[in-house]
Amino acid sequence: MFRILFLLLVSTSTRAQNTDLYVVYDQLFDNFKRVERKAFLYANEQTALYEDDLLTQYKQDIQENEKWQKEQDEKNQGSNTKSFRYIPEVKYNKFYKLNRAEKTINYIEPVVKDYYVYITDKVSQNWKLTNEKKIINDIECFKATTRFRGIDWEVWYAPSIPYPYGPWKLHGLPGLIVQANDFNKRTNYSASKIEFKQNDKLNKELTELVTDPISEKVTLQKFIEMRDEILDRPLHTDRDTNGTYQRKVKKRYGVELIYEWEKDKK
Repeated sequence: MFRILFLLLVSTSTRAQNTDLYVVYDQLFDNFKRVERKAFLYANEQTALYEDDLLTQYKQDIQENEKWQKEQDEKNQGSNTKSFRYIPEVKYNKFYKLNRAEKTINYIEPVVKDYYVYITDKVSQNWKLTNEKKIINDIECFKATTRFRGIDWEVWYAPSIPYPYGPWKLHGLPGLIVQANDFNKRTNYSASKIEFKQNDKLNKELTELVTDPISEKVTLQKFIEMRDEILDRPLHTDRDTNGTYQRKVKKRYGVELIYEWEKDKK
C-alpha cells in the first residue's frame, strides 16, 4: 500500500535533475477471458511512451498451452481424436508514443501477417472534471469521466504528479492518471509503481522498438478501412436482390467501438 508513496518520496529528491517519469500499471481485462498483465509508462514534459507487456503474457500462454496439450494427448491416447489450440505469435510488446504538442499518438499494427503499418492517431478526450476525490496509496486523486470512441470511462488522476498522461491512449488531464476503468469494469488500469528515472526507450523511434519493415504510414482512419476491407469483407457479405454482394459491417469489440468519422448512436 505504501510502495507508491515511498517511491515518490525517494524519487522526488532527484526530480530537479531528472524529470523523466516511470510508471508501472497493472492491467486487468475481463472480457471473453480474464487477462492480467503489466504495462509501463515512460514520460517527460513533451512526450510519453506506453509499453503493453504482451511478450510476458505470450510466454505464459505458450507454457499453459503446452500443459493443456499434454493433458489432451494423454486423454486422446488410443483414439483418432486430435486436440489443438492455436496461440497467435507475438514478437514485440505493443508501444504507443504520444506527442503532446501535436496531440497525436503513433503506434505500429499488422494489417495482415508481415504487413505492418505506422499509424498516426489524432486523439483527445473531452474530460468532465469533478470535485470528487479519494486517496489511492496515499496519493490524493480526483475523479474525471469521458466518453471516448463509444466507451464511457472513469479515471482518478493526481494533480500532485503534474504529467498529463495515463495508460493506453488516455491522457490530457492536469495530473497523472493513477486508476482508470470503463463503466462496466471490463478494462482496468491501476498504477502500482511511480518513480522518476531515465529510460532509454523514451528517446527511441517506434521503428527501433518494432523492427519489422513498415509497409505504409497511414492515418487511423485509413488503417481501420484497410483492416475492415482485408479482414472482414470476405466473411461478412450478403447478396442483395440484384445478385451483387453488399458488405455487412462486423460488430467491433474492445475499447474502441466507434470513431470520430462515424456516428455515435448514444
